[in-house]
Amino acid sequence: MLNDEKFALAFKALSHPRRVRIFRLLARSDGPGLSFLALQNATGHCDGVLVHHLREMERCGLITRRGKGPYVVYVATPGVLSLAMETADRLCQDARTPAQSPTQRAA
Repeated sequence: MLNDEKFALAFKALSHPRRVRIFRLLARSDGPGLSFLALQNATGHCDGVLVHHLREMERCGLITRRGKGPYVVYVATPGVLSLAMETADRLCQDARTPAQSPTQRAA
């Protein structure tokens, strides 16, 4: 289960439609990931906008950057999102389960 901060960051990172689109492109890409230029061509975002969204997703661990200089590629790393989804599912299950009073638990 993720702590509250990591849980919130994972969902915040995908709270913008542009980031969802970028993450979807990375998750569906074949090979070692996508370059900045490939992402820019696919999304039509200018440099500053794309950098901002990539940094937001990288900060919480949804994507990673590999390589250096002009050979950088971005790769989806969905582990954090998977953990956040599992945490959300557990919270939903807990919310559906009626809470027991202290006397019922003692019995």
